Amino acid sequence: SETAKADGSACTVLIEQEPGSGGIAQVNALVRQLAGFRVRGVRVTGDKVVRAGPVASQAQAGNIRLLQGPWIGPFLDELEGFPQGGMSDMVDALSMAFNELHVAPQPRVTVI
Repeated sequence: SETAKADGSACTVLIEQEPGSGGIAQVNALVRQLAGFRVRGVRVTGDKVVRAGPVASQAQAGNIRLLQGPWIGPFLDELEGFPQGGMSDMVDALSMAFNELHVAPQPRVTVI
């Protein structure tokens, strides 16, 4: 919720919705916590490596820019280790945000 507050109410919050009733319950709980913001659960399908392909292509072409922040080191470490590395949450969030913006551009999107 701190990220949503920092980004402001003009930004849509996307939440990856896991399959099954547990995923629905989790999204519903987060939507309640983020009252006052536009929030939407997104069901992802398919292999995460395939989902990361479009944004990886753009990064390789030099079309991705990153904002400075304390998160940059861990973010780049995760990208370098993907898909063999243990964590992929930030890669999944990047892929979801890129794919969402590519399909249906919106002013700003926050992914948690």
